[in-house]
Amino acid sequence: MIDISIIIPTFNRAQFLGAAIDSALAQGDGIEVIVVDDGSTDDTPALLASYGDRIRVVRQSNAGPSAARNRGAEQARGDYLFFLDSDDLIEPGAVHRLLAAAQAMESGQAPIGRASIMDEAGMSSTGVAYGYPHLQPGHQLSLADLLTGVMPLCLPLLQREQFLAAGGLDPELRLGEDHELAIRLHHAGLRFVATDVPVIRVRVHGEPRLSGEGDHAFARQLLQVWRRIAGLVRDFPDFDRRAREALARVIWVAGRDAARAKDREAADAMFDIAREFDPGVERISPWPLRLASRMLGPFRAERCVDAVKRLRLV
Repeated sequence: MIDISIIIPTFNRAQFLGAAIDSALAQGDGIEVIVVDDGSTDDTPALLASYGDRIRVVRQSNAGPSAARNRGAEQARGDYLFFLDSDDLIEPGAVHRLLAAAQAMESGQAPIGRASIMDEAGMSSTGVAYGYPHLQPGHQLSLADLLTGVMPLCLPLLQREQFLAAGGLDPELRLGEDHELAIRLHHAGLRFVATDVPVIRVRVHGEPRLSGEGDHAFARQLLQVWRRIAGLVRDFPDFDRRAREALARVIWVAGRDAARAKDREAADAMFDIAREFDPGVERISPWPLRLASRMLGPFRAERCVDAVKRLRLV
């Protein structure tokens, strides 16, 4: 009997994929491991073949991680889905602990675990916090809670029927697609509940990332996802003042990211959206930046701050 389908989308990550698969297989009985090879051109096919029938392999032409995850969910035989990126690791026993938590919860609730960071070699590291580590176990996330951070798809255990009923991930989104799905699931009535279960170790490595100096594609992807989420939540019954302020803050920070990527159009658009939801959102910035923003506008202020930082490093 299969309780949980662990779905691993992958594209040219042969150097990390084996460790990810091994961590999934080590979860024990009642699981299946589905690897969706999204058109890899490296040694991935040979690596996958070495596992024989211990895993299920689905191959497709490159269509992006959302399409790969959706394909895996469609092929899954488990009642629950757990999504693992091909460069990360599942903590020992994590999925069964999440399953026990899910079975103890009310209908319409889904448990989310906690993540830690590791470096390229797999050693514990520090870095950007994933998910909602500040929430106490048993806390049911409100819309405002959900909007204060980003819900990575590697944290919750989702019922397959819920995932498919929501339409899965949107393949058009290449950034923030997991958070956009979490917002849709919340609107459909699903409530995420925090647990103290450590579920995932996220690998931070030297492979190219989406963000970067002068990366306009990154800025446009930020704008696309936050426009989408802003459009979704406007009419939600629980889009109250706290939720509006939370959304304004994260979009304002995204605008700053776009400014650092030197994309004025995307940055200004996100600054405008943030001010629409909370006219006083600039208060979250340090006072020198707030002052510069009033004098120069937020985009030029961010560019000036960046230039000053660079001069200090020279």
